[in-house]
Amino acid sequence: MSELISWLRNYANENINSRLIDERRCIPPHIVLDFGNQGLLGMQVPLEYGGLGLNNGETMNVMEQLGAIDTTLSLFVGLNNVLGIRPLLNFGSPSLREELLPRLATGRELAAFALTEPSAGSNPQAIASSAIPQSPEQWIINGTKIWSGSAAWAGIINVFVQEKDSQGNFQGISGFTVKRGTPGLKQGPEALTMGMRGMVQNTVYFNDVAVDASQKLGNTGEGMKVAQYAMMYGRLTIAAASVGGMKRCAQLWHRYSSRRQISTGRLLENPLVLARLNGLTAAITTIETLVTSITTWLDQGQEVPVEAYAVCKMAAPEFYWEAADNLVQFLGGRGYIESNMAPQILRDARILRIFEGPTETLTAFLGSRVIYQPESFKTFLCDTLSMPEIYERFEQTVQQIQDYRQSPFTEETKTKNWTAILCGEVAMWGVLLAVLEAKAMSSTSESLNRAIAWTKEHFQQKITQVFAQTPDELVISSANKTTELISDYENAIGNLEQTLAGEDREVDEFLRLGDWETGRLGDWETGRLGDWETRRNIENWLMNWLGEKLNLSPQNIDPKQAFADYGIDSVMAVELAQDLQEWLGYTQQLEASLAWNFPTIKSLAQYLSTIESEDEIVEEKFAVNDSKIALNGQSQGTSSTENPEIISDISNYSEDEIQTAINQEMAELESLLKRGYPS
Repeated sequence: MSELISWLRNYANENINSRLIDERRCIPPHIVLDFGNQGLLGMQVPLEYGGLGLNNGETMNVMEQLGAIDTTLSLFVGLNNVLGIRPLLNFGSPSLREELLPRLATGRELAAFALTEPSAGSNPQAIASSAIPQSPEQWIINGTKIWSGSAAWAGIINVFVQEKDSQGNFQGISGFTVKRGTPGLKQGPEALTMGMRGMVQNTVYFNDVAVDASQKLGNTGEGMKVAQYAMMYGRLTIAAASVGGMKRCAQLWHRYSSRRQISTGRLLENPLVLARLNGLTAAITTIETLVTSITTWLDQGQEVPVEAYAVCKMAAPEFYWEAADNLVQFLGGRGYIESNMAPQILRDARILRIFEGPTETLTAFLGSRVIYQPESFKTFLCDTLSMPEIYERFEQTVQQIQDYRQSPFTEETKTKNWTAILCGEVAMWGVLLAVLEAKAMSSTSESLNRAIAWTKEHFQQKITQVFAQTPDELVISSANKTTELISDYENAIGNLEQTLAGEDREVDEFLRLGDWETGRLGDWETGRLGDWETRRNIENWLMNWLGEKLNLSPQNIDPKQAFADYGIDSVMAVELAQDLQEWLGYTQQLEASLAWNFPTIKSLAQYLSTIESEDEIVEEKFAVNDSKIALNGQSQGTSSTENPEIISDISNYSEDEIQTAINQEMAELESLLKRGYPS
C-alpha cells in the first residue's frame, strides 16, 4: 500500500500536468494506461479478476492522495471504481463479472454510469427512459441520459431506466449494463463543464438498444437499490478526495503566507489569516476522522447508516469549497492567475457540492430522516458511537423546532420542507461532533482536541441560529410574486441572450455525407444529435405557444415543469400537436400523445431535435398507436401498415363505434396528462 502511494506521488511530480489536462479538456492516454497498469482503476476488484483487492481504508487513502494531486483525476478514478465497477461486482451476473471485471480492473476498458436525464436530476424517480420486454429474457431500451462521466470513453455503461411489462405497466426502476458497440447506443455531445474539464461528461442516446437477462443488475425494480448502493459509497469517496484537496489548499496557502510580506510583516502573522488557516486544519481533522471511522466500520463488517454517508457528502465538499475560495482570496491577485493552480482548484471543487446529491437536497433528506425515521439515526449516535448525550440534545432541538420555530411559509408542504432543512443542518454538526468524541474515547491528540472544540462550537451556534429568523425569511414572497419582481428587471437591463455566431464547425456542403442531389444530409451535418440551437428554437416556440394559450409571459414558463402542471388537457394536447406540426412543416400528423410521452418542454424539444426526419416521427406515431390502441381484440404491437386486416376491421364499425373508441383513447390521454408522464 505504501508503495502505491509513493508511486502516485512520484508519478504526479514527473508525469502529470494538471493545467494541460484542464486546458485541453482531456486526460492523456498515458495516464489512463499507467493508472490501469498500477491497478488504480480496479482497486477493490478481487485478485482473481486482476484487481488489487484493497480494503475500504486502503482505497480511501488512495483517494485522498489523488484528491491532493488533481481533483479531476480523483473523480475519474473514483467513477470507474465506484459507479462503474461496484454495481457489477455486487449485482452483476456471474457471466457478466467474468467477462468485464478483468478488463475494467486493468483499465483496458472504462466504465460509466448513466442516471441523470434532462427532467430527472436530483429526483431520479422522474426517470423517463424505459426498457420494454421483447421476450422474457430480452428488453429494448430507449431514452436519453445527460452528464454521464467517461461515457464517451467507456467500454460499458450502467444505465437505469423504467422497466415495463408487455402491457406497458411500470415494474420499477431497473439497471442494465450496456456494452460499447451495441446497435442503437449513440454518444452525444460533450458538456463544456466549468471545472473537472479533463474528464468527459456527455449525453448518451439509447435508441432501441437490446439487452438480455445476463446484463441486468440485480432483480426487476431494484435499480435504485443498485444505484444508491454505488452512490452511497461514492459520497464517502468524495469526502476522502476532499480531504486531500483541503490539505493541498492548506499547503499552498501556508507557503504563500509564509513568504509574502505586507505592511505589518509576514502575511502568515495576520490575525485573519491565522484564524482561517487554523479553522481549515480543524475542518480537515474532522472530515478525516469521519472517513477513517466509516472505513473502519466497513472493514469490520459493520453496517453504516445512510445518514453517515449523507454527512460525508454534505460537510466535506462544503469545507473543501471554503478552503479553495479562501486560497484564491488570500493569494490576492495571484489567486486569479490560472498558472498559480488556485483557479483550477476552485473550479474543480465546485462540482462536489452538486453531484451525487446537492448539499441542499441532502440537508433536507437528512432532516426528514431524523424527524420521521429517527430509529437509524438514534442507533448510530447512541449505540455505534456511544454518544447518547449528543442525541438527546439533538432530539430536544428537533422537538423545539417543530413546536416553536415559526415558518415563513403558510403551506404545510413548504413548512415541513423548511423544518427538515433546519433539522438537517443541526444533524450534520451533531454527527461530526459525535464521531470526534467517539474517536477521543480510544485515542487523543492535539489536533483531535482542537477539532472537537471547533466542531462543538459550530454545533452550538447552529442550534442557536436555527431559532433566529434570517434576513432572507423576512422578505420571502410567493413564487408568482418573485417572478413578478424579477420580470421587472427587464425594464432596467433588458432581456439578454447573445446570438453572435461562434466558430464555424460545419463540414463544407461539398464534403458532407449524404445525397447531394436530394439535399438529404447525414446526422452529423444536420446537427440533429442534440444540436443546441435546434433544441433551443423548439423550446422557445413551445414556451411562446404555451404562454399565448395560458395568457402568461414566456419568461414565466418553466421548460422543466410538466405540461400537466400548466393545466394542459387532451384538447390542448391535440391543438399543440397540430400547431407544432404546422410550424415544423411536416405533412404527416403528429400524435397528441407527444405531450405525455415527453411531458416537459425540455424533454419534448430534446426529442424533436434528435429525430432524423419526418419519417421517424411517423414511425414513432405508429409505434405509439400500436401499443395503445387495439380494436376488436387485435393484438397490441402490430402495425396497421403491416396488417391490413386492422384497416378492414375498422371499416366494419359504425361512425358511432369509431367515435366511442376515439373518446376512450382521449380520456386515457387526459388521464396520463394529469399525471405528467405515463405510468
